[in-house]
Amino acid sequence: MGKSVTKKRLPTIKVLSHRRIKSTMYVKSSTPFMSAVKKVDKMLTVCPQYVTVMGMGKAVRRTLAVACHFQERMLRVQVRTTTVDVLDRVTTTESTSSSTHTTSSSSNNSSNATFIATTADTASDSDSDSDSDSDSELKKRTITGIEVLIFKQ
Repeated sequence: MGKSVTKKRLPTIKVLSHRRIKSTMYVKSSTPFMSAVKKVDKMLTVCPQYVTVMGMGKAVRRTLAVACHFQERMLRVQVRTTTVDVLDRVTTTESTSSSTHTTSSSSNNSSNATFIATTADTASDSDSDSDSDSDSELKKRTITGIEVLIFKQ
């Protein structure tokens, strides 16, 4: 009997207007630095006023590095910090071959979103009685996030 949380890359739900979607870039911890810089450069040529760069959790450091790069190039940069409350469903199973991880997030800013991910081994998908052997509990945690506005000159 083991307790496990399996995390999977969660889908991004963009609840923004079309204009904000075209001027917003989401940075992950695996995003290469120069790729992010080049993408922001392209977005600055197309967008009329500013580009928003967002990162959460491990990506905060990478997002700040991109912001510092543009600040060194003498562009105006504005930084906002946010926190997001996240609920994780931790499933305890008899065998550790399957687990379910559900993440729901809500925040005080205008970009409220809900993310749900379920992962399991293919062998346990065929077993319909695996739910009867599992207990789940909700755990709350808080994730920090950052929103950087990079303005055109």
